[in-house]
Amino acid sequence: MIRTSRALRVLVVLLAMSLAAPPLAHAYIDPLSGSIVFQVVVAGLLGALVTMRRWWASVFRVARALLARVVGR
Repeated sequence: MIRTSRALRVLVVLLAMSLAAPPLAHAYIDPLSGSIVFQVVVAGLLGALVTMRRWWASVFRVARALLARVVGR
């Protein structure tokens, strides 16, 4: 229960900060920044895919071991 209330407080503070921000930024993204954002997005997606692949491999390894135990008996 303590974690939930703490998380709720954090969310409320973040919401208040986002509502207090000015509505217009009058800013631009230069080409280098766009390239960096693109690289971060691609790296994040590839990292997520590799992580999922490794996780599924371990799940299948455990499932095969359990199946081998059941069939072996």
